[in-house]
Amino acid sequence: MRKVLISFFVIFIVGIFAAPVLAEDYEYQTTHESPEWANMDHPQMLAATQIAQSELDEMDTAVLLNAVLDYPLLVDIFLFNSLEQGVNVLRSRFNGLDELLNREDIGQAIINRYGSLSMQRGGRAEFKLMALDAMLSATVVFEQLSEEEQEEIAEMMVQSTNMGMDKHFIDSGSGIDQEIMAAASYVTTPKGSQVSAVVYGEEYGSSEINQINAEVAASYPNAQRLRNPTTNYNCHSYALYSTLASNIYWIPHPSSYFTDGSYVHVGSYPTAVSKGCITH
Repeated sequence: MRKVLISFFVIFIVGIFAAPVLAEDYEYQTTHESPEWANMDHPQMLAATQIAQSELDEMDTAVLLNAVLDYPLLVDIFLFNSLEQGVNVLRSRFNGLDELLNREDIGQAIINRYGSLSMQRGGRAEFKLMALDAMLSATVVFEQLSEEEQEEIAEMMVQSTNMGMDKHFIDSGSGIDQEIMAAASYVTTPKGSQVSAVVYGEEYGSSEINQINAEVAASYPNAQRLRNPTTNYNCHSYALYSTLASNIYWIPHPSSYFTDGSYVHVGSYPTAVSKGCITH
């Protein structure tokens, strides 16, 4: 009997140390709350928030998804010309997201997490739901979902919207529609050349704007916010066409501003305090 108990004890101890990493057990060594965070530049932030490969290997997909949703620079997904681009750029910068997008069972992990987050409102839970929406808007994620998984997620979107959550970035009518409806238009350069532009309209609700503002403030404490995040215009449009809040144009390809002489190249680096915008 004593021998059996000793064997059980040894197995129990080994089991503890061999157990997979639990979501609540994973903590980034460097976060927004770290004293050194405010003094870091962006490359240093990226380097300090990578996950050791040995830890990634031990995480199951559900645990890994939670770790990605806790990533200190997760808001970067929303700082590019599209959510697709944001996901792809973040994947190239953060090994945790790259690992997640290589998992075959990512669909079920997203479904389970989406369901639990949909029951919560406000705070970082709502931001995590926005980030999941962003991931689902990316082709690299969408193509990994089965038809059944797509339908299940679409149904959860409808339910969460009916419960009072803000509308989602992707249409959840009969499925997941990645196409964003937009009107083609154009603007003119100071020299009179026509430049193709797109009118998307505002897709952010007040709650989403507040969440992005809070995440940017925490991630980049030294940045100065000039205006709320918007989907009405992008940085090309803000810098080259109009800095007014009434600007409604996205400019995907601004080359005409330079080829017609409206603006000239003056060097490789900015020579004045740069201003930019945070867009979807």
